[in-house]
Amino acid sequence: MLILEIIKYFANFICFYVFSAIQLILFITCTTLLCLGAMKGKNKTILSIFLSCVMVCISVPVVYAFANTEKQSYNSVVHAGGVLGNSVYLNSQEGFMFYANNGYSIIEIDFLYTSDKEIVGSHLFEHLPGFNLENRPTMKEFESAKLDGRYTGITYDWLIEELKMFPDIKVVFDSKEDDSIAILEDMVETAHQKDFAIESRMIVQVYSIENYNEIKNNPALNFTTFWFTNYKAKYTNFQIQE
Repeated sequence: MLILEIIKYFANFICFYVFSAIQLILFITCTTLLCLGAMKGKNKTILSIFLSCVMVCISVPVVYAFANTEKQSYNSVVHAGGVLGNSVYLNSQEGFMFYANNGYSIIEIDFLYTSDKEIVGSHLFEHLPGFNLENRPTMKEFESAKLDGRYTGITYDWLIEELKMFPDIKVVFDSKEDDSIAILEDMVETAHQKDFAIESRMIVQVYSIENYNEIKNNPALNFTTFWFTNYKAKYTNFQIQE
């Protein structure tokens, strides 16, 4: 148990969940043995082993937390334009407006190209029946369709106009495009054509050290605020701290 607990904090997030699952299984096994031992009158030894395992599971995360003393506070972030009903990853106009009008100031949106290279808010086009990353809609198809049959998708032009109306809102950029730099360059160029400084209103999600450096060293991209996500790089906890 101790070895597993230590490995969790050196491993990437996938290993973290795998080892946590193993620990849960061991925890259930120990509990079962404790109950069986109690019924057979051998509970003292088993109880000691069980309590030791529990103390290890509790103490390592506590020590780790105290070792990381730097504290920061964050506002709530509305993920993928916000949840509406049972629908997630919507990136809908209705979701954006609902959360914007209810005091949320940071809204994450997923951005993709349509088949005719227009920028829209979408995770994987999963809310448009018949469309996906391999079969993308045109801009006309995207605008005329309804997400889950009732919601309206976010176009980049629409988003710019709404950001003008909500000066306190910042958007967190995310994209499942292979080339996130290209779509960022197009977003900046489009915004500037509309006399809008998107750089001051967007928090760019970066996926690795290399991705961050590529953006910072790109003269066409003058973003100053970044948000790191680990679902692509899969760094360990200690790599992230470095």
